[in-house]
Order: sequence, then C-alpha cells, then structure tokens
Amino acid sequence: MELYEAHKLIINAKAILNIDGKMIVPRAETQSVLALLGRHSFEMISHIFKKESATKEDYHNHLVFLNILKTQSFASPIVSFDLVPLLHLHKKIFFHTKSSGQVRKNNKELASASCIDFKLLPASLRSFFIHMNKYGGFSSRLSKKSSLVTPHSSDNKDDFSALLASLYRDFLILSPFVIGNTITAKVFFEYFANSNNFSIEYNKVRPKEFSEAEVAAIVTDDAKPLFNIFSECLVHLSEGHISHQYSLPQGIE
Repeated sequence: MELYEAHKLIINAKAILNIDGKMIVPRAETQSVLALLGRHSFEMISHIFKKESATKEDYHNHLVFLNILKTQSFASPIVSFDLVPLLHLHKKIFFHTKSSGQVRKNNKELASASCIDFKLLPASLRSFFIHMNKYGGFSSRLSKKSSLVTPHSSDNKDDFSALLASLYRDFLILSPFVIGNTITAKVFFEYFANSNNFSIEYNKVRPKEFSEAEVAAIVTDDAKPLFNIFSECLVHLSEGHISHQYSLPQGIE
C-alpha cells in the first residue's frame, strides 16, 4: 500500500470515530500507518494500544479504529449487500465485544427515540436489503438513461446522495446491533458507495453536523440534513482525493 492510500484510510477512519464522539491520539495514527505500510503487524499495534491506553474506553476506541483500517485495507469488495456481509463486517470491527456479529435480541433507543422492535428486525432487515440491492449498479444504470447524465454528472451525485440518506435513515431506525450501529453503517455504506463508483469522504463535514443529521433523521423523521451531508461527502472514485491539506502523523515521512 502506498503512503497516500494509507493516509487517506486513516483520515476517513478517524472521521468515522469522531462523528461518534470517539477520539484517537496522534501516536495511534502513526502506529496504524506503520501497520498499513507493512512495517509492523496489526497484532503488534493492538498490543501497543493495550499497553498505552489510559482507560478501557480508550483501548476500545483504538481497537475499533485499527479494525476499521484492517477491514478496509484487506477485505474484498462486497458483491451482494445482505445480512451476511453486514454481520461479518460488524464482527470484524467489534470482535473484542460480546455481541459482535449478532443481531440484537432486545429493544433499544437511539437519540431518545425508540428503534424498531427486535422481534421485527429479521423481516425489516430483509426489506432494507431488497431496497439497497434494487439500486445496485446505480451509477452505470443512471448514465444509460440519458446522454446528459454521466457517471460524473451532478444529477447522478444528487440522486445517489438522496438514496444514501434514505437508506442511512432506515438503518438508524433498525439499529440491528447492541453497539456500533453508526460506525458499522458508515463503513458498510462506504462499500456500497464503492460498488456504485463513489467514495464517501466523511472528513469533509464537521462531526457535529453529521451527528445532528443522524438525530434529525430518527427523532423528527427528517432525512434532508443527511442528504446535505452525503452531498458534501460523496465523490466519484475517479476523482477521489484527500479533501483538505493534512500533515502526516508525526514520525512518518
């Protein structure tokens, strides 16, 4: 892996955690770059995290950060978006927790709003994935509808942003896991975007904006803020770039 690619993965993984209110220390970024470049093993880095983390929560956050990087750097593209790869992804990111890779078996609240009853989850998840897979290859199909709509058109991006906002809102209402729903969703949706010739650069928006959009989607049933977020974060794969000027973590040249 090239340093540029490693740095881009670091930025996106850090942004995903920041939106969820979790912070990563600069040293963890440096160590993770070394793992991505093959200079240290991920197992060694996880041991360092355990030794250097001040609290269990810090260690948990750093492990999740590392697991996101491992997943995105080594995993194959998801071909069919259904429950199996979703559970597999959750298990990879939260393998150190009891409920990793398992659909919740109790009710829960998110942002002071009730998520769907756990007894309804199996059927609701099937409907969710039918909706998601219905739009597989979205970009290529849309480009065939009109010579004016290409994979790089603004209409294409706006339509796909609207689709992501709708799906993300539905995922929040489902919240199929005991923990890690929003983190897993962001990584899963990045795979979905990639399969449609897009990438999601979560670092393009402030964490507070994204978290407020999540609250609006589930509390007031308003997906418009999510649409605005995805419109800002979405880029075509051929145009993918680090959206701001960032310095590399200390110790990396």
